Amino acid sequence: MSTRSDVRNAPVHAMRLHRIREASVARTPIVLQRAIQIASVSAPTGDELDRSLFVKTLFTELGFETRTDDIGDVVARVPGKDRSKTVLLAAHLDTVFPRSTPIEVAEESGRIAAPGIGDNSLGVACVVSVPEILADLGETPAVDLLLTGNVGEEGVGNLRGMRSVMDAFPDVRAVIAVEGHNLGRVTHVAVGSRRLRVRITGQGGHSWGDFGNANAIHAAGDIVHELAKIALPASPKTTLNVGMIRGGISINTIAPEASFDLDMRSIEEFSLRRLAERLAHY
Repeated sequence: MSTRSDVRNAPVHAMRLHRIREASVARTPIVLQRAIQIASVSAPTGDELDRSLFVKTLFTELGFETRTDDIGDVVARVPGKDRSKTVLLAAHLDTVFPRSTPIEVAEESGRIAAPGIGDNSLGVACVVSVPEILADLGETPAVDLLLTGNVGEEGVGNLRGMRSVMDAFPDVRAVIAVEGHNLGRVTHVAVGSRRLRVRITGQGGHSWGDFGNANAIHAAGDIVHELAKIALPASPKTTLNVGMIRGGISINTIAPEASFDLDMRSIEEFSLRRLAERLAHY
């Protein structure tokens, strides 16, 4: 319900939003250039140190005291008017691409493409640029802003970077996760996820001489086939996906070991928990 005060202040809010948009647009070329630089530094999940150090350098060049924790999270603080409260702007550093992936940036017709540029080099570049936009506006945030490049978001990283930051800064009252692919949209309904790595072992042996021994890859295939037949609710939307599978020694060896990575997601906690419990008793 709107109040007279809300109506009276509406033109003021609209004007401030207009100024913020103008300042952000003016910074766009710099943000894009930073995104390209960040994307050029390899950062697969669990191996983010090079990118972590690079982002720390960017924050330091802006004049902020910056810390890096033991696992590679980079943290810079922007002082606000009220120093007793903090809002965290978090952008994850890691990508799904292995270190061996060639990083070639293609620019055409105002579009930039490269492995990991949108997920999440652009998000990191935006977070790094927030202090400059505030300075352009001559604004001091209402509360402290904690700016991070955090590790371990992708794959089986299990959000270890975010967990570490939240443990280290108990004064955080709200969190905004900045994702490059999601810029321009606000996601306010969370999608929960659980990830498992399933490992199968067997006798192994030679494909001819030891034929009949248990084959871990065959067993993994059977399990994946059964998982794919599980009926999942469309509402609340709940998903299950095997995204990676690995194992074996050679083409003429009965595989003694295999593993696969399983991703489960849902917009409803109970549905996700029920699926996870079902798999635990599979």
